[in-house]
Amino acid sequence: KQNRHPKRYSKRAIYSLRDFKQKHKRIKRQKMLLKDGVPYNERFGDVYFDANDPKAERQSVYASAIDEIKKDEIIIAESGFGFGLNFFVSLKKAQALGKKLHYIACEIEPISVADLERFYADFSEFRELFCEFISFYYPIKDEILRIYFGDFGILDFYFGAAFAWLQNSDFRADIFYIDGFSPSKNTELFSTDFLALVREHCAKDAILRSYSCARVFKDALSKNAFIYEKRVGQGKKREFIHALCSKPMAKKHTLNPWFAKARNSTLAKKPQKKSHRRSANFM
Repeated sequence: KQNRHPKRYSKRAIYSLRDFKQKHKRIKRQKMLLKDGVPYNERFGDVYFDANDPKAERQSVYASAIDEIKKDEIIIAESGFGFGLNFFVSLKKAQALGKKLHYIACEIEPISVADLERFYADFSEFRELFCEFISFYYPIKDEILRIYFGDFGILDFYFGAAFAWLQNSDFRADIFYIDGFSPSKNTELFSTDFLALVREHCAKDAILRSYSCARVFKDALSKNAFIYEKRVGQGKKREFIHALCSKPMAKKHTLNPWFAKARNSTLAKKPQKKSHRRSANFM
């Protein structure tokens, strides 16, 4: 199973490897636990999403932000890829609207292939996109995987901590999803310091979305000049945060980034062979 990847990664899925021999750094994958029938993360002591209608919840809290971006090409960043439901819902929505999507995400505890296949067996509408994704899904610690979805989507997936992901990246997102369990369980992703990094990676008037309405999170947003409001949610998620970044910050961490999005480029561009390096300019 491992032997197929050295042959495939240079065609449709690209690892930013200095040397493919680094495959020994393959990251440990999170095994799916269930709590009352819902996928549960033991480390953070929290469920991944609502048990009743997770797709509708993701559409309401996160992907609905796409309707508010008046661009043909959209960049979405997500801290906490998890099972990838935000990604597939967003990609499907962008495709239906005739928009091109560049999705940039991180995950410190990737889900195993078997658990992903078991979970998406119930989502027939994502079958084609999921098959493309899973055929190249191969987490390697502190590396970036790129997967193309036709000419309408790109996923750049970093396997590691969210702070390291942003500190070593250079891009400007139109939409930012903050999705990392409860703030009481995962304080870093809702902290003032992390939102300062998020601000450095937002385009002007970028939209930030999060299911959390916790006071500590709202205070961190205010300290970083995000203008936020609570909106009506879906199902058990009665409210969520919608915020605007009207004053993006200049990036402080610009030294030899692992990932950088080039200016004046299009999603249709394919990377050249030299872009396999870790510090490659991917777009």
